[in-house]
Formats: sequence, structure tokens, C-alpha cells
Amino acid sequence: MTSGAPTPARTKLLYTAIALLLLAGLVAFGLMSLFDLSLGVAVGWTVALAAGVFLLLAVLVG
Repeated sequence: MTSGAPTPARTKLLYTAIALLLLAGLVAFGLMSLFDLSLGVAVGWTVALAAGVFLLLAVLVG
């Protein structure tokens, strides 16, 4: 059984995940206001853009 004490790696991962989620929210709402999109379409485009960026990073790094 693991202890409940957070390790520095888990804390950094948690903060990174929260920051990425907030950044994705900002991108989605920016797309909504810029192109007059609905929430679902803006979130879909945000997910597609994030997937493209992650694939590009995987190709460039790996």
C-alpha cells in the first residue's frame, strides 16, 4: 500500500496537469470568442490542436 504523502515527482505532475487543463480552457474559450464557435466545437478543435502539437513533439524529440 502506498502512503498518502505526495512525492516531488507526483506534485510536479499534478501541477503540470492542472496548468495544461487551464491552458486548454483558455485556448477553447479563445477559439469560441474569436471564431464565434459553440463550446463543443471549440473543445474539439482544442483537442485536435493539442494532439497535433503532441504528435509534432513526439516526432521532433523521439
